[in-house]
Amino acid sequence: MPLSSLLATRSSKTDHAKQLKDLFSSIENEDKEKKNYDDAIKNIHKALLALKDGLFGPRDGSSEPPISDVSQLCTGIYSQELIQIMINNLSRVTFEDRKEIVAIFNNLLRRQVGSKYPAVDHLMQRPGILFKLIEGYENADIALNCGMMLRECIRVQELAEIILRSPEFYKFFDYVQKSTFDIASDAFATFKDLLTKHKALCADYLERNYDAFFNKYKDLLNSDNYVTRRQSLKILSTVILENANLNTCKNFSRDVENFGLIYALFPISNIGTLSQSVPQPLSTPTTSSAFDIYKREAFDIFKLLGELLLDRYNFSVMTRYITNTDNLKLMMNLLKEKSKNIQFEAFHVFKIFVANPTKPKPIADILLRNRDKLIDFLTTFHTDRTDDEQFNDEKAYLIKQISELKDMKT
Repeated sequence: MPLSSLLATRSSKTDHAKQLKDLFSSIENEDKEKKNYDDAIKNIHKALLALKDGLFGPRDGSSEPPISDVSQLCTGIYSQELIQIMINNLSRVTFEDRKEIVAIFNNLLRRQVGSKYPAVDHLMQRPGILFKLIEGYENADIALNCGMMLRECIRVQELAEIILRSPEFYKFFDYVQKSTFDIASDAFATFKDLLTKHKALCADYLERNYDAFFNKYKDLLNSDNYVTRRQSLKILSTVILENANLNTCKNFSRDVENFGLIYALFPISNIGTLSQSVPQPLSTPTTSSAFDIYKREAFDIFKLLGELLLDRYNFSVMTRYITNTDNLKLMMNLLKEKSKNIQFEAFHVFKIFVANPTKPKPIADILLRNRDKLIDFLTTFHTDRTDDEQFNDEKAYLIKQISELKDMKT
């Protein structure tokens, strides 16, 4: 049957996947210099376009393909293991055909039948496909294509979990340091999605693998590569300090009644020594004059502790991270980097060490020994950010906290 009519009849829907599979098989062991190879590549191109049309409908968008036809086509794709075959042969096809395979793969992954996602179920039973995509970062020709498909997979929590729980995940610590900028940047995008898309999953993973993960992560923070250090700091601050709702939190905290409501929800054990500094939970609306009395202290505490305490997912990981003196020393060194961007990202992690109300003695000792230097440093730190109210509030709070540090008895 001519390729141009592959999708012309109902019976050809399931046959199409078989014919495309056979075409891929013909190039796997074929010499690229032979004419047969070129002919097969041309036929694969036509077949991929036909497959895409069958899934997407006409390229002009004039109509949707019949559901029954798409269902038969997908059945053929899964039964012939065509997803695995296309990924295995990604490096053998042309640049344009790689883009077609990415489009087909992503379309299949989002396709829902009732309450099921057949492609997701298919991949869950074949995790080797996910690992093959990760391995794609080792081939410059297909790295970006594999990255696009991986990030589509990571949108699905079950698939993201397979990757996180596998030894293959640790390959990303090498991929993000690739010498090729485009590949390293793409790997970072995938790495970040794995660590931020599904918060509960990520928090559980980090708690279970804290030492292994952060021992590797220190290598990124100490990298000679500027981009690696900066991107690593960004991801770190996102992972251990959820910042997405800080502005909403800030506005919410301006209302004293809201502050009292939230404060009443905090377990006393989490507040620690700050319980005497914070007003008792409010049972009745508070006047604006009462708000004026303590709003500055309450606002500072709420803003920074809100970041520390309200992210229920990564709280355990964060509290463990900020008790390690090596982590504090690393952030203090990064604050002095030549790059202002790296300094700024390091600041967002450093502030958690200072804001911690229950600092371990070794952490407090380091801050105390460097108190005067830190105050002088922070006073002149990024003074050009005059319009960044949040940053300046936080910096002022850190200076205040550091200046009030006292020697802790053993």
